[in-house]
Amino acid sequence: MQSEPNEGPRKEKTIGMRDSSLIPLPQHAKRLAGTTTLSAGTTIVYPPGARELEPAARHLQLWLGDRTTGLPQPPTCREIHLTTEPALAAEAYDLFATPERIAIRGGDAAGVFYGLQTLKQMTRPWTGGQAGLTLPCVEINDAPAFSYRGMHLDVVRHFFPVTFIKKYIDLLAGYKMNRFHWHLTDDQGWRIEIKQYPRLQEVAAFRRETMIGHLDDQ
Repeated sequence: MQSEPNEGPRKEKTIGMRDSSLIPLPQHAKRLAGTTTLSAGTTIVYPPGARELEPAARHLQLWLGDRTTGLPQPPTCREIHLTTEPALAAEAYDLFATPERIAIRGGDAAGVFYGLQTLKQMTRPWTGGQAGLTLPCVEINDAPAFSYRGMHLDVVRHFFPVTFIKKYIDLLAGYKMNRFHWHLTDDQGWRIEIKQYPRLQEVAAFRRETMIGHLDDQ
């Protein structure tokens, strides 16, 4: 399977901070001539036996279906090809978008997934009035600047519903963060019931040094 489309002679320009909606900004990106349009009819292709790419392909398929139901115009992009390339670094990816097809190559399955996040961001409005599921033709080469990219969420004394936690993780993934630092318990005591380990609540939930009141009380 061809993993990189033949671009041919195309007009290009460097995408800068002011005319790109991509966060974080890719290490290298250039604008090519033309645009491409996605819909639920766009076929997602990945090599036979590449089971590690199935979650990314399913994620993209569901996302396209949710956002293009009833889209009147047929897609110009007939296929999105997902492949891995061992020569790329871990979590790195290349994205090539032409009017007829899109190819995403990742250093691993995570790299392909992050390439999909860039693709999703590109369907948001761009300079020139492009909106919806129409995006510019581009070539992007990107790799993370930091191996640890995370956000912290403290649920010890501030309680959140499960739906919020899931949305929080979705947003982290959308901005290519790879760590969710979930602050579950403070030093004053263990606060989560785990029936398999009852002594966490019977013993570890209390300590003599726990401060009661404010600093000026005791």
